[in-house]
Formats: sequence, structure tokens, C-alpha cells
Amino acid sequence: MQGVSPSGTELLRLSPPGNPVLAVRAALLAACASLAGSAMYILSGSFSAELTAFSMAIFALVLGSMPLPHVIAPKLGTGVVLGVIAGMAYRIGVQPHIGGWSDLVLTILPFIAIGALARAHPRSAPYALDANMCFMLSSQAGAAAAPMPAVLASGLSMAAGTLAMVGCYMALPRPGRHLAARTRTRLDRDLALLSARAEPLGHRRWAAIWGRRIVTLAVELDKSGETLPPDLLGLASAGHDLLDRQPLPRSTKQATPGSTA
Repeated sequence: MQGVSPSGTELLRLSPPGNPVLAVRAALLAACASLAGSAMYILSGSFSAELTAFSMAIFALVLGSMPLPHVIAPKLGTGVVLGVIAGMAYRIGVQPHIGGWSDLVLTILPFIAIGALARAHPRSAPYALDANMCFMLSSQAGAAAAPMPAVLASGLSMAAGTLAMVGCYMALPRPGRHLAARTRTRLDRDLALLSARAEPLGHRRWAAIWGRRIVTLAVELDKSGETLPPDLLGLASAGHDLLDRQPLPRSTKQATPGSTA
């Protein structure tokens, strides 16, 4: 919000993190993930590296398209790991014993049914979406049976690529923290100017400036999945305490009852 500091100078507007900035950051991360995964596959030439590159590219785009990727990332990673484990269990324990299409349908239906029930339940729905998708990818339903080392290598490679992207999004700095730090710095500066000010300042002017700023910051932090730091409210209240200790203007003293007696 635009306002005037206690010193009379114009306060700069605290701009919230814009969607274009977050979109460019997500695009760059997806491009770097795809490039790193592709280079790893080209250099190694293994099928496991291809699965790692595939999962890195896909889930970088999935997380980048979400408004709060750091909130969804742990659930996405958990769902992917569960789906990969179920897929490896199917390939190791069930797939070698399949003799035809009827066996394939009968053996995969229980996994699909459990995944559908988990997707329909509100508490497990965020995990089940990615678990179902990764199960269908890692189970290789309909393909020929593979030895256990190959199954474990492919499943772990897919999980590793996804967890790498989850870790990247969890490690990225959240935009709300930078905005809160800027607000805290300017609030400290204005409190110092207010304490050094010779002329008193009205409560309404301070509340108009920092009341709007605190509310704006709380809204933007809520959009980022964060809460307002409690120390900022204490700093804003400190401004009112400083105003209470300042002497009243001379005109106000003359207007008080008994001053003309």
C-alpha cells in the first residue's frame, strides 16, 4: 500500500510476489530438470536413467503448475513412493504367474479398485492420484516378466527422479519470507524515525499506514500458505506506544479543560 512515513517521506509500495516471477522460476526449474535427466540418460544409455529423466521432467511440470508447490510436494512424493512400491510388488509377485489376458485383468483389478477407493476418500485423495499413476507406470502391466534386479532398478529410478524434484521445490525460498523481511526492515526504520520525531504524529495516520501494510502482508502470506509472523504485530503496536509517550501539541493542551483557569 502507498503511504507516508513518519518522517514525511513517501513510503515505497510493498509489491507482492507476482505470478510471472513464479511462473518463470518454475519454467526454468523444469527446463533444468529435463536437461539434467536427458544428459544422464544420454551418457549412461540405461533404461533406469530414462525413467529417472521421465519422472524429473513430468513432476517438475506438475509441481510448477501448482500455486503452492511446497505444500503439495511432500504429498506428491509420498504418493509416488507408494505407487512405485505397489508396482514393484506386482511385477515381482504377480506378473511372472500371468498366463493370459484374463489373468492380467483379474490380477490388476484389485490394485485399481484400491486406488479408486483411496482417490475417493478425502484424506487419501491427495496421495492416491500420484500413487495410481505411478503404479500403472511401474507395474508394466501386460509386459513380459523381468528379473528382480531390473524391477528394483526401474522402480527406484522413477522414485528417485520424483523425490529429487520434491526436494528442489521444498528447498526453494518461499516468496512470503522475503516480503515479511522487507516489511520488518521498513517497520524498524519507521519506528526509529518516529522516536526521533520532534512533532507528534496522530494515531490515525500510523494506523492508516501500517494497518493497511500488515493486512496486505497477511493476505499475501496466506496465498503462499504461510502465516503472519507475530513479531510484526508487536512492532506495529510499538508505534502506538511511542505515540502515547509523545507530548501533545500546544493547541491541544490549550483546549483541555482547566488549562485556562
